[in-house]
Amino acid sequence: MNGQLTNVGQPLFVWETPDGYPDKVEYWAGNVMPRWTFGSTLAAQASGEIIIDIALFQKGGNADATVATIDQRLFGGEMDATLRAALTAYLKAGTYNATRIRETLALAFSANTFQWY
Repeated sequence: MNGQLTNVGQPLFVWETPDGYPDKVEYWAGNVMPRWTFGSTLAAQASGEIIIDIALFQKGGNADATVATIDQRLFGGEMDATLRAALTAYLKAGTYNATRIRETLALAFSANTFQWY
């Protein structure tokens, strides 16, 4: 896990000052692909060190409920309407199952608003 955090530019216990990692685009812009890869890998894991239990995202039994849960759990209820519509459309475009939900989570992790949030 720490290797993944190093790849995305945020290794544990390395930032020496108490102000935390920078919140400037310039600091993070060079590592977008590793962050997307990490999000995709994380969403796809059904076993291993870290497991995302998608049962929480399946509770409503439909795309709208799943995206609403993603909004609450990942975006604190502040997902923009464009991303909400895109995730809902993606989830509805295929068979509603665990794989499709994991893919939708990966897309949410990769969204620029999630990366900033």
